[in-house]
Amino acid sequence: MEAKSAPAADNENVHKEVFVGNLSFQTDENQLKEYLAFYGEVIKCKLLSDQTGRSKGSAFVEFATREAADKAIAEGGNLDGRDLRINLSNQKPQGTRPTVTDPSAEGSDTLFCGNLSFQSTEDDLRGLFESIGALRDI
Repeated sequence: MEAKSAPAADNENVHKEVFVGNLSFQTDENQLKEYLAFYGEVIKCKLLSDQTGRSKGSAFVEFATREAADKAIAEGGNLDGRDLRINLSNQKPQGTRPTVTDPSAEGSDTLFCGNLSFQSTEDDLRGLFESIGALRDI
């Protein structure tokens, strides 16, 4: 019987594409591309932004080779005064908290609420969540 080779990845770029996090909101695509060119040829750089066009402080960058991507991951760097977090785009970043999808599952009793209005107060959150159960801290 003939041995089967591993199936090819659906997206060949995934092995050369990295996710870059912890970018300054002032960093633009050209600056990031120029900075990362030190590690190897950058094919594509896409800065992530919200619906208003404001930077989310992260980007996807495709290198010409896997070696360049690996070098960027290994060496990281500091751009605009920020230590960059660089991971392969198909990998979960190191040091992230696990997501608990089953409320009855054991795990953290901490809830992160993001994308809040700048006018939100602790009292607003308390009013929202007190009906669910006792709160220890906000």
